[in-house]
Amino acid sequence: MRPPVVLLTDFGWTDPWVAEVKGALYGVWARWPSDRELPIVVDGGHDVPRGDAGAGAWFLRRLWPSFPPGSVFVAVVDPGVGGDRRAVACRALRRIFVGPAGDLLGWLRAASRCSLVD
Repeated sequence: MRPPVVLLTDFGWTDPWVAEVKGALYGVWARWPSDRELPIVVDGGHDVPRGDAGAGAWFLRRLWPSFPPGSVFVAVVDPGVGGDRRAVACRALRRIFVGPAGDLLGWLRAASRCSLVD
């Protein structure tokens, strides 16, 4: 079984944004030539207080130990959403974390090397 993709956002549940992100994830996967199975996308939570990167970091610190090595955590909690903030990908704790540059993934700095992704 392929390790899951865990989605954590501050989007809430009253609009189409969570489903749109999931659709985009599956759309990207479907374009890659591969015979591997599609990953499961798990809802890590979507009620993080809007724009509260500190709360999002708390959720991630709670979530990651529950998932197997190789899991990918996609976190979208950003007080400056729509701005020019770059994405950061971190390989840490035998998992991959992706989110906006800033406080959301800052707690991983001691455990990993983070690289900017365009």
